[in-house]
Amino acid sequence: MWRLFGLVLWALATSAQGINTQGISLSGVLENKMQVDNRLTHDPRVLWELWGDVDVSSPRGKWGAHFTWANQISSLEDNSGSRLYQAYWEKKLPNWGSNLRLGRFQRTDLSGFYVLDGGQWNTQWNQWELQVYGGQARRFDQLFTANIDAIYGADVAYSGTLNYRLGPVTWRNYRAQLGFQQVYHDDMSSYRAQIAFSSQGSLDEKRFWEMNLSGNYYIDRSRFENAWFHGFADLTRTLRLRSNFEHYQPRNPLPSFRERFVYAYATGGQSLWRMEAEHVLLPKLSYFIGLQRSTRNDNHDGLGVRSGFEYRTGSGRISANYDWLKFGQDSAHSGYLHADHALNSRSEVWINGAIRHEDKSLYGVNWSYGGESGFRYQINSAWMINSSISYIANSQFKPDYIGVVRLIYYLDRFRPKENKCLSDSC
Repeated sequence: MWRLFGLVLWALATSAQGINTQGISLSGVLENKMQVDNRLTHDPRVLWELWGDVDVSSPRGKWGAHFTWANQISSLEDNSGSRLYQAYWEKKLPNWGSNLRLGRFQRTDLSGFYVLDGGQWNTQWNQWELQVYGGQARRFDQLFTANIDAIYGADVAYSGTLNYRLGPVTWRNYRAQLGFQQVYHDDMSSYRAQIAFSSQGSLDEKRFWEMNLSGNYYIDRSRFENAWFHGFADLTRTLRLRSNFEHYQPRNPLPSFRERFVYAYATGGQSLWRMEAEHVLLPKLSYFIGLQRSTRNDNHDGLGVRSGFEYRTGSGRISANYDWLKFGQDSAHSGYLHADHALNSRSEVWINGAIRHEDKSLYGVNWSYGGESGFRYQINSAWMINSSISYIANSQFKPDYIGVVRLIYYLDRFRPKENKCLSDSC
């Protein structure tokens, strides 16, 4: 770890030589969070966390540095301490048309979400893109803390534009990507490959279509680990047909409030296929109806239906979904309601409500009722407060809840960053 910090500091010092320090820009976010929840244990956990995400860059953007860290105090044993998520130096190489990154940084690829202690080089020429990376991987996501001794990989992509027409269908652009990764862990190595393809086009001036697919292939075991497809086509200017397929194994042991009620969530490997038709009834009102099929590792197939609507106003929206799925003798009905409203330019409120009825051969009938609400207020150009609370009651299991209050400070004053919550309690 100290070698990593030394490398980053040396790179910063080398890059800063001869640069006017008055032109160096600093931006970032500091967040102070208090949280109470009982999802990990029977007794509630109280958590305090100070989280920071900071960018430093040279006057002309020739080099930059990024730091992300968190320090938390928890009422649970072995749940307190500090974590450094990112500390890297980045250098643009204009003569090569590329970018070099060294240190600790986040990645999402064939091995999921992790932080890499190592390096990454990106380059682009014409319509080609190439990325090469390598180092030691660490996982901080939720309860998964297993590390990878060494990981190396490369990704190559090509983006093309064309105007090919076949009958009423016009194919306008596409992107193809191929990745390869080698992982060393416990004196063993494994190999994975990734294939991704996306394309867009139109049927006329106001009707469009799109297709996206990707797959992760485990070379050692000659099988796909994950596969994903999403596509849509506008049959008319107000009627869209969309389809989605996923074959995956969830990595997150703590699903979100929406996942608990809307999706056919299971902890093991599974596949889910959906076919839906969406109709715009009015400029602000649309609804959808569709079929779904789910298959799990126990070879049980489930069939069901989904439907819902969404109504948008000038300052908010209201949406509702209904989901029914049947697995043999097991069945589940779920209803989900969401509403959000911007009170003014500085504040916003939102609320979710859900109900679920399960009838399973393992434990019988279970009713679940859930509610979630939140409030966000921009105090001034630098400070924001964000709070939320959720509660789920079950007739067969103990209830669970989570309450969070966040006080956020923007170093660059009113340049909000995307939510990058990295703690094990998001």
